[in-house]
Amino acid sequence: MKADLLTISDEAALQRVRELAREFDAPDLNISHHAQTMSIDELREISSLGVEIANHGWSHLEISHLNHEQVAAHILDGQKWIQQEIGLPAEHYAVPFGTSFVSDAAQVLVRGITMLANSSLPQGELRPGQWNRFELTEELQKP
Repeated sequence: MKADLLTISDEAALQRVRELAREFDAPDLNISHHAQTMSIDELREISSLGVEIANHGWSHLEISHLNHEQVAAHILDGQKWIQQEIGLPAEHYAVPFGTSFVSDAAQVLVRGITMLANSSLPQGELRPGQWNRFELTEELQKP
């Protein structure tokens, strides 16, 4: 579904999500402006202003449930999309939920640095290619 939604305009994607919500009898959607996804043009604009665009994977998966090939595909699909749509390498990967390691087997299949935000681990480099910035954890884990 996500791949399909990314191929249509924001307005059409929102309409499709509303149709699905009606079909599955889900409550009305009201996404506040600050929580809405940025458009490709907005990403290009902030990139041109010096903001680094990083990869958060193809979807917001908890990677601890995936094998190393699935984790690598999740990261590489995100990198590929950012490269194609925005023209940036997006080599750094921020782990969804901030707590799970990327296995060594998956890490060798992808390029760049993997970032965690885990308050139970020390800050800094945890192992080659993986770093922890736990000072972000409380903010990231707010509901």
